Amino acid sequence: MSTLVNNSLLDKVEACEEKSNNIAVAKNTEAEVESATRDIRRLNQKLETLEGTAKELAFHVAVLEKVFDDTAPAAVNRAIETAEQAADISDDVLIEHANKGSIVSLEQAVDDAESQLGTATDKTITKIDGTHRDGWKAKLSSARELNQIIGGGDNEFISFIDTMRSFLDQSIRNTQENPHSLAVRWDSLTDRWEQNTEKHGWEAFQTQHELKDKTIEELKRFTDDKPVRLSDLSMETLREVKQVPELEQALQLELRKR
Repeated sequence: MSTLVNNSLLDKVEACEEKSNNIAVAKNTEAEVESATRDIRRLNQKLETLEGTAKELAFHVAVLEKVFDDTAPAAVNRAIETAEQAADISDDVLIEHANKGSIVSLEQAVDDAESQLGTATDKTITKIDGTHRDGWKAKLSSARELNQIIGGGDNEFISFIDTMRSFLDQSIRNTQENPHSLAVRWDSLTDRWEQNTEKHGWEAFQTQHELKDKTIEELKRFTDDKPVRLSDLSMETLREVKQVPELEQALQLELRKR
């Protein structure tokens, strides 16, 4: 991403703006000069938009690489190459197209590059979501359900879960954030997550306490708003609950509430 986002396009935009002054030398009438200048300004606007799209892509790629330690989709490099080629307009090429009234062909190249950058951005976000974000959100939802029971629905770990969800839903989508800072924050969040393995959700809780699938399914009813009675639980589930003190205590509290 470096050649595209380290002011490369910005330099080209500024240079292209300056080149509009050179067109007057090659034109014979004031009307022709004005027309060529308008064309170049329109091209400049497209280049500025291209630069903004490139920066947005760079952010999401950095999130994928720095926060989640993953690689960018192949479409990213292809889009960058296309954008660099579209923005690499020499004085001679610009003047030639201005004289011929064919700057529109340069604009079309920029439009195509813009489209490819947009597609690459979409693919990068899709990879972030499908490979990392969605899986983490599923873990957090499971952990929240479990801790609503064993933690009474109002504890420090649930607040921490909400912080992780906010990071995944908002922070990594905010292009004003610094990807390096996001990576540091995510490392801190995942470190704390690993320090609380017993609270990671139903699967981890089931494994830790050797509970049967049926027991877990029956316990999950307490995460719904529907009424649950003691008689709704099987004897097998009740026996297993008694083997886990914090679960037995939490279950008693839940039944009293209902």
